[in-house]
Amino acid sequence: MPLDVKNPIVLEDIKNIELIKEGKVIILHGKGNDKVVLKEEERASVAQVKGAKAVMAAVDPSLKTKIVSKDEAESIISAIDGAIDDNQISAGLSEGDNDPIYGVDDLLAIKSMMEKWLNDIETGKNPLLKISYVDVKNVRSALEKRLGSGPGRKATLREFAAALNGPGGFEKLGAVIAADMMNDNHDRFSVRGGISPQIGERRFQFKALTNPGNVFLEVTETGGRTLSGLDYVPPSETGADINLPLKDKHPAKVLADKTQRAAFVAKVISDLETLVHPKRGFLARNKLKSDAAKRMIAGMIEGARKIEAVLQKKAGKQANISAGLAERLALLAQVKA
Repeated sequence: MPLDVKNPIVLEDIKNIELIKEGKVIILHGKGNDKVVLKEEERASVAQVKGAKAVMAAVDPSLKTKIVSKDEAESIISAIDGAIDDNQISAGLSEGDNDPIYGVDDLLAIKSMMEKWLNDIETGKNPLLKISYVDVKNVRSALEKRLGSGPGRKATLREFAAALNGPGGFEKLGAVIAADMMNDNHDRFSVRGGISPQIGERRFQFKALTNPGNVFLEVTETGGRTLSGLDYVPPSETGADINLPLKDKHPAKVLADKTQRAAFVAKVISDLETLVHPKRGFLARNKLKSDAAKRMIAGMIEGARKIEAVLQKKAGKQANISAGLAERLALLAQVKA
C-alpha cells in the first residue's frame, strides 16, 4: 500500500527512512515515489492542531495532515520490535529494488517518536502528525546560498521573486498569512515585529519576518512554483483552538482592522524585498512589483472569506456555538477591502 496520510503506517510499505532536523522530523519513503512525514508538534495540543489544520486547509488544501492514532502507534511499535528481534534489518544494505535500505537506528528513532506520543496521548499534548510530503524550498536557505560565492547562488531567490510577482503569488502568500493570523501563528511573520538574524556575514533587521525558514516555495508535481502554508501549527497550546476566546492581542484583530492590516502588510512587503534583493544598491530598482501590497491584501481578504466559510460549517455542527468560534466568525465578517 502506498505511504499516504490517509493510510495507516505499515512497516512493509517503507523502503527508506530519512531523519532531518536532528531527528525531530522523519521522512518515510515508500517503494514508489510515495512519501509521508512524521513530526511531533511540541508545545501544541490536539485541539490546537485540529483548529490550525481547518483554518490553513481553507487557503492551502494541498497540505494534508492527520494525527497518528493510538492503534497505529502501537501497531508500528510492535512491527518494529518484531523486525529487530527477527534480525530482518540489514543496517542499510539492500539486495533488490524493493528491499528496505534503512537500519536499526532508523527504526528505533520512529519507535521512540511513537512511544513519546503514546505517553502524551491521554493529555492531548505534543501530538504526533502524519503530513503529506511537499517538495519545498525555504527562503532562509535560498538567502544563505545567495550570500555565498558558489555557482547558481541567485537562482532560488529569483524563483521566489518570480513566484511572488507571478499570477496569484502575493495573493496566495496573503491568504497564508491571513490563516497564520487566525491561528495566532507568529512563526513566519508577526504583527509583534520581526527578528534581527545573522545570516552569512550580514545582520538583517526585519520588520515583520520572524522565521525565514518557514517561508516556503512549493515545487508542484507539474514543475510549477507556488507559495506554501507548510508548518502552520503555532508552538503553543491555545491560540489556534477555534473554540477558545481570542486573547486581547490576538493577530486576528489586526486582520480585521483595515488600517492596522495595511501597516502590517507594508512591513511584510519590505521584508520580502530585502529577502529577494539582499545586495541591493542605493539606486537599484525593486524586484517586487509595485502592486505587491494591494495584491497581498486582496489575498488576505479572499483567504478570510474561505476561512469564514469553513468555520461557518463547523458552527453549523455545534448545538451551541462556542464563544471562540462565534468571536472568530464576527471578526472574519469584518475583513473587508
